[in-house]
Amino acid sequence: MKVLLVSLNAKFVHTSLAIRYLQAYCRQEFPEIRIREFTINEDPGEVMAEIYREEPDILGFSCYIWNIEATLRLARNLKKVRPNLIIVLGGPEVTFDSRALLSQNPYIDVVVRGEGEVTFLELLRGLASGGGQTVRGTTWRCGERVIHNEDRELIADLGQVPFPYATGVDELAGRIIYYESSRGCPFNCSYCISSTVRGVRWFPLERVKKELRFFVEQGVREVKFVDRTFNADPRRSREIMKTLVENRGNTTFHLEIVADRLDDETLEFLRTVPRGLFKLEIGVQSTNERALRAVSRSMDWQRLQHAVMTIQQQHNLHQHLDLIAGLPEEDYASFGRSFNMVYNLAPNYLQLGSLKMLKGSRVREEAAKHGYRFTDEPPYEVLENRYLGFDEMRRLKRIEDLLEKFYNPGDFRHSLRYLVQTVYRGEPFAFYEDLASFWEEERLHRVQHRKEHLYSLLMRFASQQWPEFAGAVNELLKFDYLLNYKSHALPAGLRRVEIPRQRERFDKFLAREDSCQLYWADLPEKALGKLKRQLHLEVFADDVLFLSGMRPEKVTRSYYPLLFRYLPGGCKAIRWDEVEL
Repeated sequence: MKVLLVSLNAKFVHTSLAIRYLQAYCRQEFPEIRIREFTINEDPGEVMAEIYREEPDILGFSCYIWNIEATLRLARNLKKVRPNLIIVLGGPEVTFDSRALLSQNPYIDVVVRGEGEVTFLELLRGLASGGGQTVRGTTWRCGERVIHNEDRELIADLGQVPFPYATGVDELAGRIIYYESSRGCPFNCSYCISSTVRGVRWFPLERVKKELRFFVEQGVREVKFVDRTFNADPRRSREIMKTLVENRGNTTFHLEIVADRLDDETLEFLRTVPRGLFKLEIGVQSTNERALRAVSRSMDWQRLQHAVMTIQQQHNLHQHLDLIAGLPEEDYASFGRSFNMVYNLAPNYLQLGSLKMLKGSRVREEAAKHGYRFTDEPPYEVLENRYLGFDEMRRLKRIEDLLEKFYNPGDFRHSLRYLVQTVYRGEPFAFYEDLASFWEEERLHRVQHRKEHLYSLLMRFASQQWPEFAGAVNELLKFDYLLNYKSHALPAGLRRVEIPRQRERFDKFLAREDSCQLYWADLPEKALGKLKRQLHLEVFADDVLFLSGMRPEKVTRSYYPLLFRYLPGGCKAIRWDEVEL
């Protein structure tokens, strides 16, 4: 009996933890069980051909909102060419409506509901002996009937679940490894399907430490914990993090935490963590207390703010903060206040997402109460509700897109800071609203833009909207651009300043002995021409260090030369210096 488990991932860099768990749990009795991973962006015919060549008797798919439609199309076509193939679906997207799914899709044979390891193993045993229709946690097609067996209890001892990467990670080089040290969540947020399972279960702590050391030793690039709340137990999470610090390698660990649960001891420990070791994802969602109560979420904003700002002071951890648009009881003005409060914490990454009405979630069950209208197709995104109209939701989607273009890459950091703090007086939501209006009026949302072109567009926006600030914005956009691109040609619309005999003065500056000692003493002796290829001199008309907030008081000069240095073949500046010509 040949068993193949398949996942259609959102991107190549992603991997599937679920099918690896099933393979590891069933391998002892079914050693030939195989896994294959593809992406939703691959040619469906090629994916189908790859699966067909495996000649499976049983084909299992891991189903989520991002892949369910592609999975169903693939399963339907495979059944046409392999009518005796037994197709099994599992995962959160099929767990909560398995009866309807089987009724509507006659090519699906079985659905595994909920936690899958024990259920899938029993299912394989049953299928191997010609049965399996009574396995708990499954929904079956039997001719014209659908059999919905009773639910299966959760695995009490997670120590019995094998390590899903025991066979190695060589084939996953350069990709994200997904891992969990616990299952479940201490919270009961109504928009999350984790709320359908009460309580938290833990994998044995010493096992977790051993497995994480394995990832470091294997040189894994990034491990993303899928624990819903990594710091649900502060002492345990701190011990895991200390293990990772003590066994520091080149691996980055992504942790989803609740920031207002970070106690003082943990915050003090985080001050000592090496740069680049941890990425912290913090779900704020909203600062509106009524909205949070409506979704059964608690948050101490003052404590969260303190934690985020304390971590930020060390510049050693990447902080990713989340907001959700479309929560019950939060209207457009309220969301704008939430946006301002979170944006002004200056996270490294700010994710603005629309509420998803996930199957099995309480907020979906209560949709009528709050007047929700949402898409019938995955990801079941909110179109409008009693508090936000469709036009307002679309405006927030545009702001989400602009955050992804301008804020989150970090390439416009100094320009955006000036625009928000100086021009818009600390009201970032108003800035992004105006930018969204400009984007739509110019029909810029209808075309793709190269990143370099975004500098030109932001300059055009500032010149039209705030001409009195255009000069300062021009200088800051030049500064941001040269920090990110080694280019002697600036984007269209950015003005350049030249001083008399600039090239001659620059050559004299490079030839001075004190210049060598100050700026490139770490380099071996080079011919002047080779050295210049690593350097770029830009003269600014205004004090960009003051405008960007790097300097508390403005220095008055007739011009402001800055020297940027780049590695050979690199595009980002590795350093910049003020110079005297």
